[in-house]
Amino acid sequence: MVSDILSILSQKAKWSVEVGDSLGPRTATKRLWHCKNEEMEKVLHLWFTQMRGRHVVITDAILTEKECYFGNQMAVENFT
Repeated sequence: MVSDILSILSQKAKWSVEVGDSLGPRTATKRLWHCKNEEMEKVLHLWFTQMRGRHVVITDAILTEKECYFGNQMAVENFT
């Protein structure tokens, strides 16, 4: 365990992030998401923000379930 800590500390430059670069290198890999059905996206986003405003934890499974529910209610075809 001590050798693991020493190994990490010896590679400090590899693992550290500069103060001015607080978001780190991951920001360059983000992609903009283009939705196929803007109305359904708006409804899902509204529901999501309301639930988060109530401090409800939203998992991927819950979000997928709501997406299917809203898709069926709005008669949206061919959505994933």
